[in-house]
Amino acid sequence: MKRVFLSQGCVWMASSFLMASTTLMAGQTNAPHIIQRNIPPALESVLCERNAVAEDFVTNGLFDAQIEVLVMKPNGSAVKDVRKDAGQKLAAMAQKRALEMATKSEQLGYSSGTCEGGSAWAVTFPAPYPITVKDGELNIPTQAAKDICSLGSLKVLFVAEKKGRAVTIPLNRHLSAKLPEKPGYIGVMCAPKAFPNSGPREWAIIPVAGVSTHTEVSAAVVGASFETQLQSWINEKRNSELLGPLASDAEFAFAAKSLLVGKNIHHDIHALTRAHVALVRSGREPFGENRVAGRSVNELIDLLWMSPAHRSLILNPTADAVGITVSEDSRGLFAVIVVGRKVAGPVASLKGQ
Repeated sequence: MKRVFLSQGCVWMASSFLMASTTLMAGQTNAPHIIQRNIPPALESVLCERNAVAEDFVTNGLFDAQIEVLVMKPNGSAVKDVRKDAGQKLAAMAQKRALEMATKSEQLGYSSGTCEGGSAWAVTFPAPYPITVKDGELNIPTQAAKDICSLGSLKVLFVAEKKGRAVTIPLNRHLSAKLPEKPGYIGVMCAPKAFPNSGPREWAIIPVAGVSTHTEVSAAVVGASFETQLQSWINEKRNSELLGPLASDAEFAFAAKSLLVGKNIHHDIHALTRAHVALVRSGREPFGENRVAGRSVNELIDLLWMSPAHRSLILNPTADAVGITVSEDSRGLFAVIVVGRKVAGPVASLKGQ
């Protein structure tokens, strides 16, 4: 099994919780409608030949920010099965598996297919329809966005390649926008009505103006723990922005570990609320949580830096502390990063904020 996750982040502020709680009532009647998406033949060939990576999807014009891939290899009986209906059964199995994956991961789009030799693949996407880029213009399917996104949650953000936090890119009434001419990354945010408990999510990350998609880890920390490597990289980036470093904090680290349970790329607003309350009681003010999955620390870093939502959190100018936890298994690495600040004075001062 191979999973390719791109990134997702959650800004952890009172307004985020308010939006989640107000969309809960509005979204309860919106049953998720998972839509089958077509993918380019060239990408189908990649899925049949080798393990696809994030760049394969971007190269083929699929900019979704959370992609889950499952490749099903044949066993001996599948290869030998030459019955006329064997291919149809394999295709049905792949489609069923894709729908199961999408339902579990709260994704709204899926695709599936078969390969010569008896293998099959399943892919899930956060958005039911592709976001397209043509002639320097970003286009979001208008009716789909209105039907799917909670009111006011659709946003387009931009970050420059080398430095800087996110800025908002205005959309016209047709939900299109001119892409910036300077190198950087576009992030499209939306809170799906169908999943009111998961809050806002990043649906797409789009490289702009031939931007690089790789960031190197400092040689000084290669060989250190995953958490140390990520924290060192974050502080290098903060230093380049003339921001103070984030100190490792046991309370934030405990919160990150508690949020790692299940390794879901989407956020559970109830788990976030519990962690938020516990942190406030311990004299901490959490600003947000990032979660990201990949095959290596370098891939985690690439995704964190390319995501406008992720980058803005780790470059928060008033933050002074961080908690990071990284889990490793056969699928790769899964990291949760909680950013905030220690609060001077009585915890009661946070009440009412």
